[in-house]
Amino acid sequence: MVDPEARGGLGVIHWVAYSIPASVTGFAEGEVSKPSDKYVGGKGTAGAGPIWDPARLAARRTIIPSL
Repeated sequence: MVDPEARGGLGVIHWVAYSIPASVTGFAEGEVSKPSDKYVGGKGTAGAGPIWDPARLAARRTIIPSL
């Protein structure tokens, strides 16, 4: 998830997920806030791991999912 407004418009990558099986078509609310066998979590710009709260971020900013 990319936050293009962060760091004065330079942007920040908040969440990285990969190795998502093709059979996974979405995540339930709160599901990405804990470890899952549906994805492998990477680190974002600040070095944070895969556990985060997207709802808290989305309430403040525009976030862009990227493939």
